[in-house]
Amino acid sequence: MFHTVQPNRMPRYREGRSAIRRLAAVGVCLLMGLLLLPVDAMTHEPDPPSRLVIERPLLSKLQALAAGLHAELVLCLQGVPAGDDMRLTDFSMPEQRVGTGHRSSFLPCPDNTAAVWHNHPMSDPSTYLDTRRPRGEPVPPRELCALSKSDIRTTSRLGYPFIVVSVDAETWCWWTLEQVMRFERQGSTLGRSIAGQVSWFDPGRPLTRRSF
Repeated sequence: MFHTVQPNRMPRYREGRSAIRRLAAVGVCLLMGLLLLPVDAMTHEPDPPSRLVIERPLLSKLQALAAGLHAELVLCLQGVPAGDDMRLTDFSMPEQRVGTGHRSSFLPCPDNTAAVWHNHPMSDPSTYLDTRRPRGEPVPPRELCALSKSDIRTTSRLGYPFIVVSVDAETWCWWTLEQVMRFERQGSTLGRSIAGQVSWFDPGRPLTRRSF
């Protein structure tokens, strides 16, 4: 018994094996190229939020605290990222070690903390903020919406994404960690509020809320 070999059957078989070898070689080259790429080129992390939004229920609570407190208090604010925004929705209170009219020491906030909030009471601003005004002279709340040298140093060390300062019920401001660290690198003794990141209520125009 014998079998008839079909014409061109063996050449096609060899061509198929050659094609497989070529595809395998290309695959190996692609794999090696991916392995040589930087990690961030394969897994690009989204940029962290750069804007802070305090949801209305939380803002109302913070306003009430800022209006009634006569000593500094520290709170840990939690929230969720939404694109370029960090939307703050809740807070927790860390254990406070020292709380005077111009200084507060606290234990670290939880890992999920998006921002650290503290207040600058109006009672005696010159004791904790260099306002460059004679003692006893009234200081506008907006001028107190700034970071003291101690605030800058502590925020840079702790590394939370944002810091928020409230002066009274209608005046509050915020900074990103990057902005605070820039103050520290520059040796700033006072971190002024930044355009677009301070909200205040002008008593001369009671129906107007101004944001810068």
